[in-house]
Amino acid sequence: MQTRTFGLQLQAGMVVGYLLFLNHWLLALLCEDHQSDIQGQ
Repeated sequence: MQTRTFGLQLQAGMVVGYLLFLNHWLLALLCEDHQSDIQGQ
């Protein structure tokens, strides 16, 4: 029973880490788009 909950915690941690990475990547993309827009004007 304990190993099962540990596995679930590990899975949840991986999902959270993946979401954080995805969020950071999207923010970087948006910032790049914004900067290029400002330079284009």
